[in-house]
Amino acid sequence: MKTYTLLLLSIFVALLMACGPSPKKMQEEIKQKEALLFNENGLLNPEKGNEMIRLYYEYYRKFPKDTLSAKYLFDAAGLKVTLKDYYGAIGIYDTIISQFAQTHEAPQALFMKAFTYDNYLQRINEARQYYQLFIDTYPHHSLADDAKKSIEFLGKSDEEIMKMLEEASKISESQK
Repeated sequence: MKTYTLLLLSIFVALLMACGPSPKKMQEEIKQKEALLFNENGLLNPEKGNEMIRLYYEYYRKFPKDTLSAKYLFDAAGLKVTLKDYYGAIGIYDTIISQFAQTHEAPQALFMKAFTYDNYLQRINEARQYYQLFIDTYPHHSLADDAKKSIEFLGKSDEEIMKMLEEASKISESQK
């Protein structure tokens, strides 16, 4: 009797999973809803933004091995930043870094994690730590120079940064 019950339960679970949306169907739904995220003035509708984040996460939960999940999570993190949920964005970046280390989104997620600590949370020590981790992990990535410059500019005001850039420009011009 136990075997028969387990068999029926297995069949029931398999049927439930088969009835769920396919990756293609969910991708179509995501594409349609992405087109409606912003109003005619280019502003994000917060309600639609949160709905989109939920949909991206649903795709990731249903298809965790699909590399498209990494892209959707990255987009969800971007929406979290836009909605000023910076720690929520960092949590998503961490998921991408740990679950999708071999994807194109992983280095971008690490850089954006540092950038979020730097520019939105003003947590200089964490920003420095993650920029340096980025440089150490991805020394040849196209964002490596940006990470180095970001470390150089940490804690400086816009005026101080402008002065540094002007001085660097003068030095560069005098060496020509």
